[in-house]
Amino acid sequence: MKNGFLQWISVGDSKIYVIRRDDMVCVTKEHNYLMLLNKQLEEGTIDEEEYAREVKRGAALISYLGMGNVNLMDANPNPLPLEDGDIVVLCSDGLYKALSDAQIYEIISKNADDLEAAVQELQMQAQISAGRVQDNTSIVVLSYRPNV
Repeated sequence: MKNGFLQWISVGDSKIYVIRRDDMVCVTKEHNYLMLLNKQLEEGTIDEEEYAREVKRGAALISYLGMGNVNLMDANPNPLPLEDGDIVVLCSDGLYKALSDAQIYEIISKNADDLEAAVQELQMQAQISAGRVQDNTSIVVLSYRPNV
């Protein structure tokens, strides 16, 4: 967030959500095998049968920091203009695999005046939902307030 705009470069499966008024949108893409399979199916380079065989491995990352030559990145070439009150959420899969987008939105909306409390509740609910299955959960929640 700089000068009223949001820019990002994303690699891997962490997500960035933007909450504006009553809407929450994920602005990043997951760089996993499912993304590749969907593209191949759309292009006709694999058929439905091969897709069905491979889809169970869909969560496997195909681009991430630490893999060496990272050639698949998600970036916004045009900065996203922010509006007063926009909330930006950066999170790892420990959050969005444990809670639905609707749950994430609801928790942040009800704690919009206390984002620290929102993060604490998100962390707690993700831990309850995922149990010991998830290795970690990272969450950053920022509010854009240009005149504060």
